[in-house]
Amino acid sequence: NNGATGIVPGSHVAGHPPEEPRNLWREDGKVLTGVRGSVVFGHGAWWHTARPNRTAESRSCLLGMYIMPWFLPQEDMGAQLTELEQPSELVQQLLGAGQHRPRTVGG
Repeated sequence: NNGATGIVPGSHVAGHPPEEPRNLWREDGKVLTGVRGSVVFGHGAWWHTARPNRTAESRSCLLGMYIMPWFLPQEDMGAQLTELEQPSELVQQLLGAGQHRPRTVGG
């Protein structure tokens, strides 16, 4: 009930996004649960979603990823640095501040 992450097991090998995601979550989806402080390691191409938090309590989630330095993630982690006041060198490195940015994508 607290908005845990939902995934579709094995979806990371499909090679395409789900065609009908709403039905997929009901039929094939699994909700990841665990005790406070649990960690989940998964593939970045998992079809996943945040489930609704139906409790009065807030829910925190920390997402991290490891990717090759030349790979551009879907989320622009480096852009989030502008929201931080004087981030440390470690934080800058972890958020991809020094990441190579190509001039054109797909061209």
